Amino acid sequence: MGHVGRWPRVSAKSNLPEGFNELTRRVLRESSFAKNTLPRKSSLVWDDFTYFAFLDFNRTDAQANYLYELFEKGDLLDQSTILRLGTRWAQKARSHASVRLARLGIGRKRQTLSEMSGGQLDEANRTLVEAAHFFRDNSVTPEFLRRNTTDLNLTNDLIMRVCYPDREKNPRHIHRFGLTKFILFLNDYGLALNYCPPSRQVLSFVERELMHRIRPSLLSEDQELVENWADLFIAIGKMRSLAQTLTTTLSVGVTTADVGHTIWLYKSTQNLLAFSRLRPRLTPRKFLAFVDASGWELSDLTSRLTDIDEVDGLAEELRDFLVQH
Repeated sequence: MGHVGRWPRVSAKSNLPEGFNELTRRVLRESSFAKNTLPRKSSLVWDDFTYFAFLDFNRTDAQANYLYELFEKGDLLDQSTILRLGTRWAQKARSHASVRLARLGIGRKRQTLSEMSGGQLDEANRTLVEAAHFFRDNSVTPEFLRRNTTDLNLTNDLIMRVCYPDREKNPRHIHRFGLTKFILFLNDYGLALNYCPPSRQVLSFVERELMHRIRPSLLSEDQELVENWADLFIAIGKMRSLAQTLTTTLSVGVTTADVGHTIWLYKSTQNLLAFSRLRPRLTPRKFLAFVDASGWELSDLTSRLTDIDEVDGLAEELRDFLVQH
């Protein structure tokens, strides 16, 4: 199984959008993953892990945040609760969601919760139960994560154990907890910085800016498809090559995770204009001009981008800025 994740030898043909280098510098200064650290408590690791279970079905980060907070406040994400309920978790979660749904008017929250209340809750149930068993059986702690990511081979093996979607070769993997979720989970702790999530934002960048064709089947995140595995690692490899190129160009250390985060900021913000003629005008340079004109740091924009109550207003402000500039 290990050969599947070997790094491919790929080139990073540069067709970078205007201002990408400047945005990378800004990310390094303000929000580099290398500055992140592990929590001290194992319970916090579990709490963080459960959030990523909701980054599924191509949801936005704002939608995932909303769902996580809803079920966390309903006391439905504690590890012992999930182990106790097992397959009955979805029923409890659906009941909790229906109460909230009845109070919501038409809007982004109602759409998100309506979609989740169908079969997606059953998928989340399986993910959370298998994750709870993995954490229990492997005694997952901050030290466990640190110890298993000290070099590339150990990190690769851990990623394989959690993510490789082959029930015969890897029967203990966590259902629908693929590369995007798990690598981002590790990056958030300053771990696995030679990797970045092969998210739809990164895949779009690989196809549009690095001019490498992406198969359409890759664009739906966290599918249980073994045949996608090698292609996803090719995308990660291209990000790794780009990080090496940027390290030389900028004369400062740039990790693969930093490149992935830079792309996520740029593409996620650009996606707010998905159906607008203004979308092509949002280059990384325009992105930085918008952040600066708003008097923000990158963390301020990220907070609004991941808040379901703020994201529509952010999109409107962005459209107004681009019209005027």
